[in-house]
Amino acid sequence: MRGLRIGCVLGIALSLLAVDAGAGRKELVKAKIDGKRFKGNLQPAIVGSRDATLDLVTITGLYQRIRPGKGTVKSLTILAQVDLDAVTLPVTVPAFMTTYLDTTVVGFSPTEQKMWAGEGVSITITSWDGSRLVGTFEGTIPAAEAADAAAVVEKGKFKVDLDYGAQ
Repeated sequence: MRGLRIGCVLGIALSLLAVDAGAGRKELVKAKIDGKRFKGNLQPAIVGSRDATLDLVTITGLYQRIRPGKGTVKSLTILAQVDLDAVTLPVTVPAFMTTYLDTTVVGFSPTEQKMWAGEGVSITITSWDGSRLVGTFEGTIPAAEAADAAAVVEKGKFKVDLDYGAQ
């Protein structure tokens, strides 16, 4: 029951963050991770944010497939430090943290959760118009919790409108 409450609160919070981000353009976060397709499919949870004070960019995508009694939830978050106002595009920067979570759910409880987290992914920003960030990413995410080996990230793409948060 606790997991359900946490999931609901997280879903509402992510939806509130993305309310004004849509503006008619579809958000996209997708990649091939360890040879398997990842594509964010929960639009309110495909978000980007920017803290211009810290020059911090965050890109998040969430995939969920829920069937009666069983499901899968995957999330990918990339954090990178880049001064979007000063760089010449395209620019490639290392992400100082990338987290990938793959969770299998039976009933309302997670039964298996694997996590990869750390450095090793680079992002290339190809377009920035003051609100929308477009680019690619690739690299390797170190194994963290219950994962046997590092996860290889290939052919990653993102198109997100950035929420500016605190300035």
